[in-house]
Amino acid sequence: MADGLVERRTAHRDGHQADQGPGQPEAGHHDRLATAGYDALNAGDDARASRLFAHALAVWRGPALVDVRLGPSLKIEAARLEESRLGVLERRIEADMRLGRHTRLLAELTELTARHPLHKGLHAQCMTALYRAGRSWQALEVYERLRARLVNGPGLKPSPRLQSLQQAVLASHPDLDLAPAQQPRPQHQHAVPGLFSI
Repeated sequence: MADGLVERRTAHRDGHQADQGPGQPEAGHHDRLATAGYDALNAGDDARASRLFAHALAVWRGPALVDVRLGPSLKIEAARLEESRLGVLERRIEADMRLGRHTRLLAELTELTARHPLHKGLHAQCMTALYRAGRSWQALEVYERLRARLVNGPGLKPSPRLQSLQQAVLASHPDLDLAPAQQPRPQHQHAVPGLFSI
């Protein structure tokens, strides 16, 4: 049981698996978990939000409605589910960033920005995580790659938010740092008499 929700795993004929509460359809279960995650995030409970969003993301394995012949209405539903999943993923990363987990997110964000090469929100999160990990030069490289893709592809510029983020990285602006309440707590190691910790 996670956050008061009973889960069970089911396999479907199309090959994907889903964790569900009793009698709940997958999409509805995903939506309920996501809504609870948004509520927790808005209430400032980042740890609970992260857990709920992770559970919402775990409901689906693979693309929505994979191996199903999609008519017009199912195509719309599949697109809605995929967009919902991406939004939940962004918010889970946001909660994790606020919890000081930026270093743990770097590999995931690198993969996500490669999979979604024009997604501005994921690129902004990747830039922020890199900056907080002390890798500001790589944060600027992420910005430049996105800018080049936008200009050479659809002929767009980075959003004002991304441009501001780039300028903040260049200036080492303190707003990019974790707020004191968000600083990760140091791990305390038990000292063994006569041994030095390295």
